[in-house]
Amino acid sequence: MRAPLLTLALFTVACDATTETETGPVDLRVDYPEPAEGAIVFETPDLVIPAYSDVQFCTALTYTGDDAGIVHMKNYQGPGGHHLVMFGTTTPEREIPDGETWDCTATEDLKMENMEPVIFGGTLERLEDVTLNELDLPDGMAVLLQANQRFVVQAHYINATADDILVHDEAQFEIVPEEEVQTWAAPFALSSDTFLIPAGTDSYSRSFTCTWDQEPVNALFMGGHMHEWGKSFKTTRTRGDGPEEVLIDEPVWDPVYRDAPNMQQFEPGELVIEQGDQLTTTCEWFNDEPEDLVFPHEMCVTFALIYPAKLPWICDDGG
Repeated sequence: MRAPLLTLALFTVACDATTETETGPVDLRVDYPEPAEGAIVFETPDLVIPAYSDVQFCTALTYTGDDAGIVHMKNYQGPGGHHLVMFGTTTPEREIPDGETWDCTATEDLKMENMEPVIFGGTLERLEDVTLNELDLPDGMAVLLQANQRFVVQAHYINATADDILVHDEAQFEIVPEEEVQTWAAPFALSSDTFLIPAGTDSYSRSFTCTWDQEPVNALFMGGHMHEWGKSFKTTRTRGDGPEEVLIDEPVWDPVYRDAPNMQQFEPGELVIEQGDQLTTTCEWFNDEPEDLVFPHEMCVTFALIYPAKLPWICDDGG
């Protein structure tokens, strides 16, 4: 029997940013696999993705269950899906009601305060008509799913075809009661969204530094994220007056990493982030387009899952 759904909407989204051909969008909606028994399922409404577009749509919702630990994540998207991410937010429902969906491609259109990713990472597999992002945590480890937490579900699509397409996404979270969690893990991200890559440039770089100001944590994995205009990516750590230590080094960025990050996995104690550690991310791009490139068409992110930690830690441009 299918697990109860937290359905966001039962209608096709009509957004200003979408268009339809005379015959309507090409229906690429997929019947995703049944979730595990007891899993929590979040669905987006149907989304119309315009032809030749790179867009993000956001939907607001509230989780109404008890505090729990997410132990297994499966995020499903249709053809052209780039990512499906759930962000926690403190924005109340009276400001943006549950089920409201809008074009959030531009950063200023996110319309939500204090957005922090709930869970990310894992593997990305592109099947014939489905994109699956899956993360299975070690035994006893979980990521917090808070009671009455407000969320934004962000679906990013790149439609390279000449037709509008109709899609919908689904996130399936296998959970355990809070008291069964032995070790809490949480997202960790160093991100820049203030860069501007000039049109026609061969090389443009952006560096920023964040300082870890909390108790020591382990990294379960760490990786970097840029898109197809990336040239190189590096993350380093400086501890006190010590030498700079390279944590991630991609001297030649492969565009494949946009969808399948080259993540490093770590055993307990192998990568420990200590209080006072300075972490510097450097992204280098080219731009062969006739227009400047800005976020989210390009990105510069160091991401990790850290433990023991119950709440996300996000540093934006050194903030």
